[in-house]
Amino acid sequence: MSLKKWGSSTKRKILGSRVSRRRLAAFNPLFVVVTLFNSQRDFPVARPFFKKVVKSILVLEGVSCDEVSIHFVKETEIQALHARYFGDPTSTDCISFPFADSVPSYCFLGEVFICPLVALRYAASKKLDPLHEVTLYLVHGLLHLLGFDDISPKERRRMRRAEKRIMNHLKQQNLLS
Repeated sequence: MSLKKWGSSTKRKILGSRVSRRRLAAFNPLFVVVTLFNSQRDFPVARPFFKKVVKSILVLEGVSCDEVSIHFVKETEIQALHARYFGDPTSTDCISFPFADSVPSYCFLGEVFICPLVALRYAASKKLDPLHEVTLYLVHGLLHLLGFDDISPKERRRMRRAEKRIMNHLKQQNLLS
């Protein structure tokens, strides 16, 4: 399957066949494998924190999966991914790749690539907390894996509401201040 900008209805069709939105009683987030890769040195990645964030989001959204991968990458890496898969060689905050080729007994949700340097620059320009900004990029990327889109104004508003709801949830869980 080639990676390209999918419309939200296509994403829902792909995701609907493999992502189970079961009741939380049937889902134990302790068994979700959250694989973190860090190939950058601009921002210290606290692996236990980000794993807790991912699992908290999956529980909140009622999503059951077996594995998800998060990559914290250098600016040159995010530019190369952006150029290869979206035809745009500029820097971006995050890129998500939903995994559509799941087997029935194992659900790999997908991969999220985050460029902390982009977050650091934006946070500095707006006087924001860098950890908050990087976490927001993680939330944004996971929402893309769950079928959210931000291409049209209507989809963008829906995604922003979900981001705000999740960030508030993370604050209530004492994962963010």
